Amino acid sequence: MSLVHPSRRGGLFHVITGLAPGGAELALLRLVENIILPPGCVTVVSLTENDGEIGTRLAAAGAEVLALGMARGIPDPRGLWRLARLLRHRRPALVQSWMYHADLLAGLAARLAGGVPVVWNVRNGSVDVAGVRRSTRWTARVAGRLARWLPVRIVCCSRAAREIHIGLGYPEERMVLIPNGFDLTHFQPDLQDRQRVRAELGIAPNASVVGCIGRFDPVKDHRGFLQAAARVATRHADACFVLCGAGVDPGNGRIIQWVRELGLEQRCRLLGHRTDLERIYRSLDVLVLASSTEAFPNVVGEAMASGVPCVVTSVGDAS
Repeated sequence: MSLVHPSRRGGLFHVITGLAPGGAELALLRLVENIILPPGCVTVVSLTENDGEIGTRLAAAGAEVLALGMARGIPDPRGLWRLARLLRHRRPALVQSWMYHADLLAGLAARLAGGVPVVWNVRNGSVDVAGVRRSTRWTARVAGRLARWLPVRIVCCSRAAREIHIGLGYPEERMVLIPNGFDLTHFQPDLQDRQRVRAELGIAPNASVVGCIGRFDPVKDHRGFLQAAARVATRHADACFVLCGAGVDPGNGRIIQWVRELGLEQRCRLLGHRTDLERIYRSLDVLVLASSTEAFPNVVGEAMASGVPCVVTSVGDAS
């Protein structure tokens, strides 16, 4: 299928499940902020919400941001028809979808709209591990059965994700590997900033600081990280643990309970979602990835670019 340049017909549409902070959402944001297209050529459609920082930044980058208002985890045929009508009316040159639910819905809607070309984004590792939602597993498998008919290409961000999804039925001949990239002018060591951040967080200049960065989700295994942190704390009196990510904050009762049970109240900093991760990395001595599944964990690449060694579980392309 030949494609028309987005600036010459209908623009470029991105369809994503939601815009809450996460790896895929931030990758989309970086792409939109750096894409070279005339103003008004990019539209981002969130299947669920458009509230918060990422939607605001997408709009500031020149994208039109729309939300279909679908409830998370609840199939809604009305959302499919709304998206199909939108695509039929706008006739974009290309639709790029992000994550399984958006991949499946965008693929079906594009067919209903008369055959708008769709490129899927696969940014997950294994879906057969504890903590992955049942709806996610189901959607990944259904998408695998339809992947020969709905997308024109399937972009994977890691070799591991590519092999895993070929095993789920995704056609090898349509898959393209594009690893995550990192801005080395943004993520880099800065010894002066390192000390400033530590002072802001109430951490001693010479403390041993271990970080865990990621949204609150079972697959990120924050409890496992804290259990390991408790063992380290008994052997290293100067150890301090910095956790940040959406939902990883003092308002999260489960994390607070785990911290108290493990006696880490004075050792942990729960920062929640941060927009200045480059500064947080600089404050660390070690980054830990405790995830049970990943494709290409951005935090590992960002930490390494910042001069921070990483201790990781054997998942995705971090293995």
